[in-house]
Amino acid sequence: MTLGGMGLSRPAGGTFDVVSIQQLRGLAAMLVVFQHANAATDWLFAPFSHLKFGIAGVDIFFVISGFIMYVAARRERAGAFLVKRMIRVVPLYWIATAALVLMRFSHFGEPDVTATTIVKSLLFVPYRYDLSSWHVYPVLVPGWSLNIEMFFYLLFAVGLLLRRPAWFSTIAIVVAVTIGIITHPEDAVPFTYTRAIMLEFVVGLGIAWAYENGRLARWMGAALPAGALLILTSDLLPLDDALTRALGGIGVVVGALALEAHGTRLKARLATMIGDASYSIYLFHVMVLMLIGRVMPHLPLHGWPQYLAFMVMVFASVTAAGYLIFSLVEKPLTQALRRAVLRPPEAASLFDDAIPAPQQP
Repeated sequence: MTLGGMGLSRPAGGTFDVVSIQQLRGLAAMLVVFQHANAATDWLFAPFSHLKFGIAGVDIFFVISGFIMYVAARRERAGAFLVKRMIRVVPLYWIATAALVLMRFSHFGEPDVTATTIVKSLLFVPYRYDLSSWHVYPVLVPGWSLNIEMFFYLLFAVGLLLRRPAWFSTIAIVVAVTIGIITHPEDAVPFTYTRAIMLEFVVGLGIAWAYENGRLARWMGAALPAGALLILTSDLLPLDDALTRALGGIGVVVGALALEAHGTRLKARLATMIGDASYSIYLFHVMVLMLIGRVMPHLPLHGWPQYLAFMVMVFASVTAAGYLIFSLVEKPLTQALRRAVLRPPEAASLFDDAIPAPQQP
């Protein structure tokens, strides 16, 4: 049986996997890796260090998060929802943070890591990495986005209590961003929780509504290449680069979902595998880059040969390490915790990614 004339079959359980979501997660993770790998250093020939389009990976992650919360979690109990999100996010983040701290103290000598910054990082409390700059980074730098993500989960949980998770989250985020635009807060906590990037969760909620109600027309698939082009040219266009990246990320998600809703799926097993491991890749790629940074300066390579060899080593190593951590740590740990803490029906879906089929129009 096809669903809404979209060419998607409903399995016996009444749900199906949206392959494009997993593949987009993989794309988002690789964009972030590219961004961090291209940071200027004194030993690396980095011709693209001025480009910032890799940050769009976070934009894609946030839009996907809003989408997933709407289609997979909006009917959950608030308590169970929070427990599942904590199990999904916190243990691996704590492990990654601990691993980074050990690396810094044992081999890299980072005196700026203190007990206070470690505790704040583990508890998702934003703080300024450097009091003289605007950067609000935890010990594990990619965790800055998790601080915002956890805030969204909290808002969504309150909405679940009120039986209006999407509406409450939307209103709360719009109000928070408006306050930020008006007041320009400098303290790390209000600065983090009033950032305009949170509007991408709201967009994800809207995309999910359109998806569930069969409103993603086939022609919207054109948003995929258009969004990708916006991301790749965001540093060159005479527009605000953050806004351009955000619009590009939204376009990529809308386009991919529209294409899949009408029967077009990218058959790329590697992309799906990278998507499965995207959280592990996102958290641990910084450590992989640190280790590669210890090896590359000693190789007899310079200029473009050095850069190309470095990028091949980065993506191969990050992908392999991320999937290994996913398979040996993230997946079994998450599964064990869900079985230990949650009731059987609520523990059934490993990552809350079982997506209800869209309604027939």
